Amino acid sequence: MADLVFNSALGAVKQWVENVENNSPVAAVLRLHAWVITATDDDVNNQDTISELQALALSAEATNSGYANLVMDETDITITVDDTNNWVDLILGDQTFTAIVAGDVWSDITYSYDPDGTDTDTTTLLMTLHDFVVTPNGGDITADEGANGFYRAS
Repeated sequence: MADLVFNSALGAVKQWVENVENNSPVAAVLRLHAWVITATDDDVNNQDTISELQALALSAEATNSGYANLVMDETDITITVDDTNNWVDLILGDQTFTAIVAGDVWSDITYSYDPDGTDTDTTTLLMTLHDFVVTPNGGDITADEGANGFYRAS
């Protein structure tokens, strides 16, 4: 599975992150989910919401004890506009899943946009998917997005 932007999020990721950064709507947040996916990139890329990805054959959200998706709000966001290189980096910083018990071996993580902050899978919109192969063992798991953030628009 390669890193990808979901088809329905093409052109929208920066706007959704700005919505959260600007509290518009007030309850909007970003979410980070862990997955066990063996479906093809093309099948995964065609999903729009968390519930659609969960319903896809060969795709399941992690079920390890201690796991819950992570919530990020305006305090977690840095948007860097680089006029020299003509790109925008969206940075959320490293995110840590705490005390994740052995069970599912994770293959990917997704960043998604929850416009009303209710954690409703049918309305939480998928933005990006990233390779993230981890075997939980009871310790903390940190998703290190790197210095350039989780998304670069150019």
